[in-house]
Amino acid sequence: MKKSKSRISQPKHFLAKVYYMSREGVQALHRKQKKLRSKRIDISHELSELNNQPASNTVEDQAWLEAMNELQYVENELEMIDRILARVKLIRRPRRLQHVTLGSRVRLQKGKHQLDYTIVGSVEANPTVGKISDESPVGKALLGKKVGDQVTLASKQAKAKPLVLKLAQIE
Repeated sequence: MKKSKSRISQPKHFLAKVYYMSREGVQALHRKQKKLRSKRIDISHELSELNNQPASNTVEDQAWLEAMNELQYVENELEMIDRILARVKLIRRPRRLQHVTLGSRVRLQKGKHQLDYTIVGSVEANPTVGKISDESPVGKALLGKKVGDQVTLASKQAKAKPLVLKLAQIE
């Protein structure tokens, strides 16, 4: 009878995940990483000072707990950033775009209304500034479309009609 390994392993999809990002997105992540590393040092100094104080009371205990919680949050953020940066793949757009790909800037049109989006990886997605993920329903609907194609976006609400938009421009 074979002994089972007691090693905890990550799911295969976790190990194989590739994070598609623009050069600007990677630079922003590096800036965030630098700020968090500095913050980690500051919190460590604060904890050191709290540990060097004589017998603590409940107020000092609370300050120590808050600093430890903040340190744990910073550590988790840094771990996530390191994991992303280790598996990042830069988005490269072809010079002549004939269809929507990662990194494409698209203009959707419905009547007189226009919506502008950039298709990005999930890490950079921020719909409030027009950056939508390639993994989102809208991103998935746009990928591969050409100028003039109609894009149908279904709503999760049962009574809502699907939104049909025309792809007006790709950059």
